[in-house]
Order: sequence, then structure tokens, then C-alpha cells
Amino acid sequence: MMALFVAVLLTIWVSFADAQNYTVHSAFIFANTGDRTPLLDVNNTPALTYLGAQQMANLGAYFRRRYIGAGDVNPLVGSTMLDGLSSWRVNNDAVFVQAVDSQYTVASATAFMQGLYPPYTLGAANQSSILDPSAITSNGTYIEAPLNGYQYAVVNTVGSTDPYVIYLTGTNNCQSFGDSAQAYYSSETFNNTEEAVQTLYQSLGHAVLNGVIPQDQWSFANAYLIYDYISYQYNHNSTAYDILSGPGYKDSYDQLYGLASEKQWEIYGDQSVSGLFAGDKIRTIGGQTLAARAAGLLLNNIDTGGSSTKISLAVGEYDVMMALFSLLSLQDIDTNFEYIPPFASAFAFELFSYENETSLGTYPDTDSLWVRFLYINGSLTNDNPNPSIQAYPIFSRGPSETDMKWNDFFNAMVSIGMENVGDWCVTCNANSVFCPAFTDSTGSSGSSSSSRGKSSVSPAVAGVIGAVVTLAVVGLLLGLAMLLGGVRFHRNPRSRKRDLGGFKGSAKLASDADLHLPKNAAPVGVVATEVANDQKRGHERVGSWEMDKKPGRDTFSSLGGATVKGDDYGAKSSLEEERDGISPFSAPVHPRESI
Repeated sequence: MMALFVAVLLTIWVSFADAQNYTVHSAFIFANTGDRTPLLDVNNTPALTYLGAQQMANLGAYFRRRYIGAGDVNPLVGSTMLDGLSSWRVNNDAVFVQAVDSQYTVASATAFMQGLYPPYTLGAANQSSILDPSAITSNGTYIEAPLNGYQYAVVNTVGSTDPYVIYLTGTNNCQSFGDSAQAYYSSETFNNTEEAVQTLYQSLGHAVLNGVIPQDQWSFANAYLIYDYISYQYNHNSTAYDILSGPGYKDSYDQLYGLASEKQWEIYGDQSVSGLFAGDKIRTIGGQTLAARAAGLLLNNIDTGGSSTKISLAVGEYDVMMALFSLLSLQDIDTNFEYIPPFASAFAFELFSYENETSLGTYPDTDSLWVRFLYINGSLTNDNPNPSIQAYPIFSRGPSETDMKWNDFFNAMVSIGMENVGDWCVTCNANSVFCPAFTDSTGSSGSSSSSRGKSSVSPAVAGVIGAVVTLAVVGLLLGLAMLLGGVRFHRNPRSRKRDLGGFKGSAKLASDADLHLPKNAAPVGVVATEVANDQKRGHERVGSWEMDKKPGRDTFSSLGGATVKGDDYGAKSSLEEERDGISPFSAPVHPRESI
């Protein structure tokens, strides 16, 4: 009886210790995109579905409840309110949002922010204290934002020509990663698995893949693309759902998920493989750059005394999540981290301090700061709006060590991270347009990857260098053409056709390019170097390692996601907006708030 009493007291004490109040100062959140159309849809560029938009809005609403509302729904967690974060009006100086420049990533970020900062009106009396002075006219009239008080959160996008792209998709244009990924297709591990599961893919192919891709591509080589396509059909096509749920294909859907995850983990999570340099863990390059970005944005909150980057949101693809999970050694705690994260999954690094360690109203010193890793697996639905977010220990720490001292966390992130753009260019043997500005003539980055300091070249200088070089080359070629080729220019008298363009104005977006694909040609989001021996080469688009077992590709991107397409990304940011050095530890660009 006494033993039971002591056990109960111990349980209560542990629960109280776990529930002690703490103050969150900053959070870095990385979210996988919401549900989107499949990459094998040759007729359309992948786009966020309404289901995906709801998933991301629910995800944003969950983090609103955690950081802005009444705190986490778990009473043992204690208060999780984020210190100093605006409750109703989005403050773009305190909330930094970044996404890769593709429709479904940008739309996912927008939907997340709709949940984090929903529209608000003056319908409740207690909202009078949050009136925006700029919304009141001189005659005392309150002007409500369109769409019942919709809030305009700034989403910063990065394309393939932006140095910051390496921090969200480090595999993009990374030649060394591409070479390593190609080598996997020649490995004994791959060949044995492909042979063992060929019957499964052929059987499923006859049921749901006829007319989608050629039969000789129904194989483990295309495990992710096939799973991605069938998963979409399973969720949106009742006929496909009935087939996959029927007795003839029982458990086959789960098998496809497991096989796709196995293949992607080999490509993105294998730390034993090196590229150009021994021990560079080239297959986890996307996780290395993301680690540096996460640590840098949390550090920026510390450096500013908590005034900026209170919430940093990055929206990208599952591949960098898998790479970072591997570097954090999460697979040693739970093997589920070796599986592809579902749509609308997210992880967060929370920077916090315990109230009994700091003075009320003051920003704590670094010795009093802690970091916790949390993961939510994408189970957010309208029927399950309050899923459990789980804390996990990282860097092979014990099960009870989910909280890390800031200094220990930062040093560990620096050890796995890649901060400098020049280091990335050299490690990747990359030919990105910005790399010459960050490497010297010998191909060296001229910096130490372990340095916390900023890059020696700012975005402004890099932009000027690139512009001057481009103009010089174009001018030289044009001069030669006029001198030797008789090229002359004249005004076209025809009336100019007006084009409204996309949301960036009349500039034609990369995603607006006309694309005609003949039957059995390369699908959108897929690079096919050799679809079949007797077929013509299709229109190529960078974006996937699937359907590409043969070497010879010049440009590389993340597996299973056309995150960047084309070279024209519309309007570019001004030099004034790019003063900070290209470094994950630099403060993010402050947007101009205007509509």
C-alpha cells in the first residue's frame, strides 16, 4: 500500500515538473505541403487541392491555438503562449514566411497563414482594443479589409536563381547529389528490391496505371511517383478507391507507401555515402542547409532580444524533412521517421525558457534558453482538429532529454549544418547562376563552414556582379551579331497584346510556359532522359529523380517534386531589400506593408 502511495506521489510530481510554466520566445516551423495533384498528371502542373488547402489551414489553426490561443490542449504541457506575438493582427516583422516558388508550396504557405491569422471583424466588443489605426478614416469610419477582414501575410518566395533557395531545397542544382542518387539505381540493394517487388507493381499497374506511364516503367524505380499518383487517386477517385480497397489488392496501398519510403530514405537519408569530399554526407545535403536555416532564424530572435522572427515558417517538400530527420538521428528513436512524411506534416523547434529561471518581462540570457523538437504527422482533419504534437529527443539523446540547452543545440546544429552558400556550391559542384559570386576562381568558397559570420558577399553585390556579367556577355554577343551578321532592330508597328500575367504582374512566370507533351512523353515534374529505346525524347522539366535511371542529366532537383521550373521568376526584389548577407544566420528581409 505504501509503495502504491509513493508511486502515485511520484507520478504527480513528474506531471507537475512536466507542466511547469515556460515561455516560448521563438518557433521555427517547417511544413510539408498540403495535398496536391499528382506529379504524373501530364496535362496540368501540380497544384494544391482544396483538401490540401484545408489541411494547411487546419495546421495553421493548430499552431494558433498553441502559440496565440489558450495554449496547448494537453494540460501537462503547461502554457505554450509565444511571448509578445500579436493575437489578431498579423505582424510581418515578427512572422517570417518563406516557400519555394511553386504553386502548391506558395498556396500551402498562404493557407497555413489563413489558419494562423484568420480574418477578423468588429463583431465582438472585446476586439475594439485591436483596431488598426490605419483602418480608421478622418470621419471616424472603420474600413474593414475585403473578404470579411482577410489578413495579408507576406509569403517570401525563392526560385532557382535565388541563393536562399539552398536553405529550402538543398538538392536543387546540386550535381554531386545527383551523381550520388544515380549511383543508387546501380546498387545491389536497389536491384534486389526491384526484382522482389516487380510482380506487385505490374499487378497494380494493370489496375490503375494503364495510359498513365508505359508498362515498362511500372517498377520500383518509379516507386515514389507511382505511390504519389495512386495516393491521389485513392483520395479523390471513388473507382480507384474501390479497387485498392477490394480483396484483390488488400494492403497493396500500404505496401506502395512502404516501398516508396524505403527508396526515398536511401536517397535522402543515407549518411554513409560521400560525394566529392569524404564524409560530406551528400545525400542529406537538403537537411544540412535546412539545419543551418533553422538555427539561424532562432539565433536572430536571440540577437534582437525577441523582437523579430517570433515565428518562422518554411514550406517545402518531404525530402528535406527526411534528410534532416536522419541528421537529427530521429530514426534511432522511432523508425517511423524513415517513412515519407504525409501531406501537411510539420516539425518545429521551440526556443523557450522556464519562468523560474528568468526575470519576468526580460529576455533571458542564452544560458537560460532551451530548445525542443516537436513533430506533427499530418493527421489534421476537421474531424480531428486537436491532434497530439509529440516532442522527440534529437542527436541520440535519451528519451527523457527532449529539452536541450540552447548552446548545446546550436553547436550540434552547426556540426550538421551547412551555412555558407559558397560551401554549398563547392560541395555540390553546382552550376547555379549565383555560385560565381560566392566562390573564387579556384572553385573554393573562401570561407569556413563552421563560421557563424555572414557571407563575405551580400545579395546586393551578388546581384550586381551577376547583372554586370550577364549584360557584358549579352552586349558582346549582340555587337558581334550586328557587326558580322548584319542584325538590325526596328519597331514592330503591330498593336501590343496586353497580358495580365500571374500574381506577380505581367511578367510571364515559369509555370505559365506553354507545354505540349505527346503521349507517353515525360510527365510534368519529371525529367526523362530515356523513357524507352524506341521513343523520342519528351519535353524535359527539372523536378524528380523518378523515371531517370540513366546518367546524363545536367540539372538536378528534389526527388518527387517540381519545386522549381524554368529560369524566369518574374519580379525580383530590389537591392534595398537584399542588404543582408546570404546566410541562414542573417535577419530575414523585412517586407513593405502595403496593398
